[in-house]
Amino acid sequence: MSKRRGATKQILKTMARTLGDAVRGYRIRGSHTDGLATDADARRAHLARMGTSVGARMGVARLKTIGRSEQFKQRVAEEAAMRSAADVLEVMGHMKGAVMKLAQMASFAVDGLPEGVQQQLAQLQSAAPPMSFELVEQVITSELGRIPFAELDEQPMAAASIGQVHRATTREGKQVVVKVQYPGVDEAIKADLANADMLFQTVAAMFGGFNPKEFLQEVVERMTEEFDYRKEAANQQYFADRYRNHQFVKIPDTVPELSAVRVLTSELVTGRKFYDLLDEPQDRKNYYGEIISRFANGSIVNDGVFSGDPHPGNYIFMDDGRVCFLDFGLVKRLEPDEKALVRAPGLAVLHRDPEELETSLRARKVIPQSATVDRTRLWEFFQMMLRPIVDDAPFTYTRKMVGDTFRAVALPDSPYRDIQELLEFPAMLAMWQRYQFGTSAVLGHLEATANWHRIASEDLLDAPPSTEIGRTWR
Repeated sequence: MSKRRGATKQILKTMARTLGDAVRGYRIRGSHTDGLATDADARRAHLARMGTSVGARMGVARLKTIGRSEQFKQRVAEEAAMRSAADVLEVMGHMKGAVMKLAQMASFAVDGLPEGVQQQLAQLQSAAPPMSFELVEQVITSELGRIPFAELDEQPMAAASIGQVHRATTREGKQVVVKVQYPGVDEAIKADLANADMLFQTVAAMFGGFNPKEFLQEVVERMTEEFDYRKEAANQQYFADRYRNHQFVKIPDTVPELSAVRVLTSELVTGRKFYDLLDEPQDRKNYYGEIISRFANGSIVNDGVFSGDPHPGNYIFMDDGRVCFLDFGLVKRLEPDEKALVRAPGLAVLHRDPEELETSLRARKVIPQSATVDRTRLWEFFQMMLRPIVDDAPFTYTRKMVGDTFRAVALPDSPYRDIQELLEFPAMLAMWQRYQFGTSAVLGHLEATANWHRIASEDLLDAPPSTEIGRTWR
């Protein structure tokens, strides 16, 4: 009884705080300036205003549909969802930082949203509200001592969570892109970590057992690595050198003399964006899907170095058939034991060996040595996680399949809850899992089809190439 009273008291305190934050949020709702809000209380107030506005709108929509037809209910619900998506775009787009990074992830990975809502939220991937051009010039001048470009477009090509990108021409006539960091974004992200419970209270209420603060902390820790663009430049140049003259992959070269802590200049690469491809013939989407999959999985299981931010805004589809990969701020380098761990489940599935799976996970302390495990359920869990490579046959990614897999593998209402609670994955796997599901979401939108079992066998078992792309990949 005392636990119940304590929980009720905590809920009431949270509700009171949220209401107060919402009131404050409405008072400051028109206060967007060129600078970011970096105070934790102010950022929480903006989120609370957004949450109460969305909640009230959806409540009114439900009242309006009482006793009405299903068609009317659907129309009213979608109209309310569209207006709510506009609120999310406006608030989170201006806030930047971890708040916007999380919204980017949700905007693409969440399945089942009305198409109009999905399109609105997709703007967070590359077309968020930008900072003023005057601020852009101030940052460049502060970092490089001057504006070292013959031309610098005032309108950004893309605007995202940490910075925005402008097209430019060097004084030597070279076409480049210039990534400029938002002033104050580092303080904004630190403030977001203080608001972890506020950011995820709705998700935590829906999915019991999910630890929102740990998840946000992982995102924030990886994002802090992006504050120094010199680190991102080094990451990007590693991949550019690794894939130089590759037949299917392009990584833009950096321009070190025009880069600094908050400015990153790279060669310009042109082509189509992700959503331009969705009306292409399916065989063409399969082609691009295989390239994306080979790059993602090869980076992990072969090179042990991968970029952890896969979403549609980070691909350019070039006229010569190559895929250009962008954004190397979130890069993870695996230690040898970490690389062995991420390879182990795939090897066991390809070998069709449940005993190998259990033994390898115990050896790496993912399963405690003293724990008893139902080997059949453990096998089923990892077969669900690795569904595309289980059978030696063509397999088609779909958005529903990716969503169903995520719910079964990652969420606490999974039918494999007992397996989830047993496994003790190291913290570094949070970024790996995010990368895997993000890439799967991309393939789901493409509805990419291939014999992924054979492609995985090339990487994990050193099997001979199984496709035309595979024969000329290495």
